[in-house]
Amino acid sequence: MNYLFTETPLKFLVQPFWRDEAFTILLSKKSLLHITFLTAKDFNPPLYYFFLHIWIKIFPPTEIYSRLFSLLLFCISAYFFQLILEKNLKMKGIKLEIYTLFFIFNPLLLYYAFEARMYSLLTLLTLSSTYFFLDKKDKSLIISLTLLLYTHYFSLFYLLSLILYVLYSEKGHTKKIIWKKIKPLIISFFMFAPWGIFVLTQHTGASDRFWIEKLNTHDLINLPALLFSGYEKGWHLEFKHLTALSIFLYLLLFYSFTQKYKNSEIKSVKLFRFIFFIPIILVLLITFFVKPIFYNRYLIFTVPYLLFLLILSFERIRLRTLSIFLILTIFYISVYYDKKQVKLHSKENIKPFVYKLKNIMRKGDIILVKNGKEYPLIKYYFPHHKVYIYGESYRDIPPYVGKILIPSSITRFKDPIYPQRAFLISSNNRYEVVASY
Repeated sequence: MNYLFTETPLKFLVQPFWRDEAFTILLSKKSLLHITFLTAKDFNPPLYYFFLHIWIKIFPPTEIYSRLFSLLLFCISAYFFQLILEKNLKMKGIKLEIYTLFFIFNPLLLYYAFEARMYSLLTLLTLSSTYFFLDKKDKSLIISLTLLLYTHYFSLFYLLSLILYVLYSEKGHTKKIIWKKIKPLIISFFMFAPWGIFVLTQHTGASDRFWIEKLNTHDLINLPALLFSGYEKGWHLEFKHLTALSIFLYLLLFYSFTQKYKNSEIKSVKLFRFIFFIPIILVLLITFFVKPIFYNRYLIFTVPYLLFLLILSFERIRLRTLSIFLILTIFYISVYYDKKQVKLHSKENIKPFVYKLKNIMRKGDIILVKNGKEYPLIKYYFPHHKVYIYGESYRDIPPYVGKILIPSSITRFKDPIYPQRAFLISSNNRYEVVASY
């Protein structure tokens, strides 16, 4: 049992929160009306926080229970992935089970299945929308797609890819036929539009400050590997691993473009290409010509379609031995990066530090953090103590650290007067006790 929670991805289920997750819980604890107004000033729509608000009304807002919600969403996502394989790509039997495992063991998808953030919901609603789109269930598509748009702003790229797909695949048909196909997409957009207008009225230019760095040449070359593996720069792995994986994925994608498909598959194949490539291209264009917005987890919804395209490549390889070898290679790579995630992408264990501090703090003591970035995490683990930001003005706190939850009165520049003490916390889980005499 100890092995499962220390050496497998289940480790992510029981670890302490990191600051984004702490922010999520603090926000989700607020009323639905407060969540609505606060998220209008933030970087993500409110739907996930609404759902999590309800979830933590039923279950405790602890690490395990909060992450179980994401894990549940991941499992439902796997179900829709399998539905598309079965009904649209006509996979059956052992093939269906094996290819579903591609989804379950994918490093990026699996990592965020254990994080209390909206990425599993984003993946689920993208897959369900695709399934309803292919199955021509317009009412279900409108509901799913509208919910998706209220989950993450990058879902607009998904919506645009569907619109472009319809315009491309239906060219030459009458306007009536094109409108019939595109109508559910337009309705979904207009159901989202009031929120978009409301958000624009709430933002006052603060979002100009962002934390994402510019893409370098290595990132651009290794784009498929970044999406498949979930790799982040802090892992300190050599780039040659990613480059080899990227070349492997490029070759498989190129091979899929050279193959002919059955009439029953052509629609799905073209759709998967649009959903995978169009959002990536749009994000890269914005990143290079407007501002950096590329981060692999924001494009997590494209990963299932990369997997679909890889599966189609394997299905077109006539030499069975080679096909089996490539399938096993994908599994090996997935498990390799799953292990790397467990070893190198774990959250910082803040709990011993929290327990130690709680045991030595007296009534009336306060906590100081050196910047706004640390505030949500410390506030989550010290809910009954006053937490202040020390030495940083409210104006200088960047909006992307969860500023919507930080009151303007929470900054301090002076030590408390003894006998009151302040525990000044550093980012490396160290502290010093300060007070003026």
